[in-house]
Amino acid sequence: MNITHAARALVLGAVAVAATVALTACGDPSTPNHVESKSSATGTAAKADHIAPSWLPDEAHEIEVTRRTTGNERILVASYDGRLDSRSCFPIARPGDPSIDELTRAYSSDPMTHGVQPRLLTSRPSLTAAWWPTGQETKATLLCDRWWVGVDGGRIYAFSPELTSIAADPRAN
Repeated sequence: MNITHAARALVLGAVAVAATVALTACGDPSTPNHVESKSSATGTAAKADHIAPSWLPDEAHEIEVTRRTTGNERILVASYDGRLDSRSCFPIARPGDPSIDELTRAYSSDPMTHGVQPRLLTSRPSLTAAWWPTGQETKATLLCDRWWVGVDGGRIYAFSPELTSIAADPRAN
């Protein structure tokens, strides 16, 4: 088969355009599939680096966070032997199953979820990490702003929910 110079240039040009579009989409921060993990030595440093919520005690240490950079979902673990006594936190009646009233109270106190109806937010994380036990959110005994929080064996486990519209997007997982 004899391919002319013009036809070859046309094919190569089309391939170059397709590759450019594909590579540009990979780095597009608006795609919901952008997840990152961060760690910090202390609660003070984690808050200064904007990877941890304000209610996390300054004395917490060994903080790990996995977050979706295009949404609100976060999972967090930190070592801490003290008591969580932040004004942002309150106990929930049923571990892992906060009521609509409890969620409304918590979500309205956080700028990221203020005004969002609880039914529009997930109740289970889609993010995973080696340090996040499956089903950990079902052990939450506190709500701290938008975060579902549980303390187990000197570790704080916390989950910040995602909008269901983002979580349902197949590109988000």
